[in-house]
Amino acid sequence: MKKDPLTFEQKKAFLQDLDYAAVQACSLLYIQDFKVKSSDLDEFQLSIIHDSLIESSLLFLRKINEFFGCKRDACRATDFIPEYKSGFLFESKKDKELVDNHVCHITYENVLNGKKDWADFLKLYVPKAKDMFITFCHSLNDTSPEYFKDFIPVFFRK
Repeated sequence: MKKDPLTFEQKKAFLQDLDYAAVQACSLLYIQDFKVKSSDLDEFQLSIIHDSLIESSLLFLRKINEFFGCKRDACRATDFIPEYKSGFLFESKKDKELVDNHVCHITYENVLNGKKDWADFLKLYVPKAKDMFITFCHSLNDTSPEYFKDFIPVFFRK
């Protein structure tokens, strides 16, 4: 059974949440670039922060993958622009399953194979996801500028 369509205000709130998640995802790349360290934090605490940023980035990638490619009864780009076409973020089913298993399930992966290094994966997909989101926001602004009357996505701010 299909849900009732979201109201304009609900869709606008969703866009703001997705924008915030995009910034969270990119924060890991920014932090790594600056090599931020604090004398108040020990290595264990820094490791927790680093891993939290990875988890946040992976969750954002999963959300973007579903938003642009999902055909299920979930919030998706076509709820805002019915004719919008973009496709899934992940280039393979293996990449999708890798994120799904890591983010949504507790597995033995780290115990059996060691802690995964997500650096290359994130360097590939975070910029691509960011570009997909920015492109979508430009298209939405062209078709429905009222979404951006009092909301400016972070990547559009100067």
